[in-house]
Amino acid sequence: MTRSKYANPIFCAAVFLAAVVLHFAINSLPALNILPLTFEVWFGYVLISAIQTFVAFTYKNSVRIAGSTIVQFAFLILFGPRYLMPLFMISHGVYYILHQRNVWKFLANVGQLTLASYAFALVYFKLAGSVTSAYPPLYPVFPAALVFWILNISAISLMHLINKKVPFLETFNKIAGPHLLSCVIIPSVGIILAHVYMTSLPVFLLFNCCLAFLFFFINRYLKMYDNLYASHLRTINSLTSISELSDPETGRHSNRVANYAVLLAEALGLPRKDIEQIQIGGLFHDIGKIAIRDEILDKSGPLTPDEYEVIKEHAQAGYEIALKANLPQTVVDIIKYHHERYDGTGYPEGLKGNKIPYTARIIAIADCYDAMTSARSYRVTISQSEALRELEFTSGTQFDPRMVAVFVSCMGKDTKEKDWKRASQFYQQRWAED
Repeated sequence: MTRSKYANPIFCAAVFLAAVVLHFAINSLPALNILPLTFEVWFGYVLISAIQTFVAFTYKNSVRIAGSTIVQFAFLILFGPRYLMPLFMISHGVYYILHQRNVWKFLANVGQLTLASYAFALVYFKLAGSVTSAYPPLYPVFPAALVFWILNISAISLMHLINKKVPFLETFNKIAGPHLLSCVIIPSVGIILAHVYMTSLPVFLLFNCCLAFLFFFINRYLKMYDNLYASHLRTINSLTSISELSDPETGRHSNRVANYAVLLAEALGLPRKDIEQIQIGGLFHDIGKIAIRDEILDKSGPLTPDEYEVIKEHAQAGYEIALKANLPQTVVDIIKYHHERYDGTGYPEGLKGNKIPYTARIIAIADCYDAMTSARSYRVTISQSEALRELEFTSGTQFDPRMVAVFVSCMGKDTKEKDWKRASQFYQQRWAED
């Protein structure tokens, strides 16, 4: 689950209160359940769910799948939604308290999960109402899971719109695929667990133990992969340091650009994988300059038109180097397109607006900001506030206006130097996050 410091308390409280209202509305309806519920059974599910909450792994760098979710779907199918919200509150509350998470985010997540789960229950029991089988039917799970999926990702997209100003459809399209798989598999395994519960309680407990071990080993495997990937990134960082031997300022510039770009990407709420590749792209964005003559790169005065045309070749040269090095396509796009302009007057291809890869748009802002605020032999350094005003002035012509607004908000208000230094260490500690 992605950490965020941009949670809106009013919105989070509204989501939670909506879930509370729906909870009492559900309780006023005729019971929706297959089995009667006793306190002992409910407490047992709470205990198992709380334990399973800690056994989780992150899928596609953005979707956190916990064993507790499967247990909760089994509970929902067997006993209905009447006591589901208290189960969510306790099991997730234990996790949030021990991990010292933001209380507003806790309320929003519980509210979001409750609303989507209640919708799942209404669809499931409506479709299963005419079934006379002693066991919960399977086929209503899939249309109910589809409703759960739509509501779940819609709620997440709305949170990003309100909290981070990310367009609703942009978030929806980005997370729809990864969430669809989890929203189909989890309820399906949940109904299997429900059948196991009705068949044998000891087998049900054994099933939960096996599920916990499975999630534990998946999580361990992913952490090992993360460690290996982090080592790979450190190697890349070392390689970029080699460039500093011939041009120390370019190497330092690339590191600063990567730092600023990571900070902006985090503020935009991008997935970890995208942020990591943006960081690599920031480190390598000027790699093509090794193909440019030193007398042009080191020139202390303004460039002539012919020299400027030569400098522009570094984007294409870097692109070819990146292709031969088999770097990820996201990184290749950054290297090639980070000098494109939002109004279509940039180079090398004159791409316009959203035709420019969003990762390259991020690097373009970070690159320009650092160029304005860093010492250059041929240009007077300007202050941070002047650089931010210049970005705002060129917003919509040279740069993506929404990204500029987010960057200015980050750099101009609460963000201190320590924040982007923290961002520069992102890849080194990524495996320690959820």
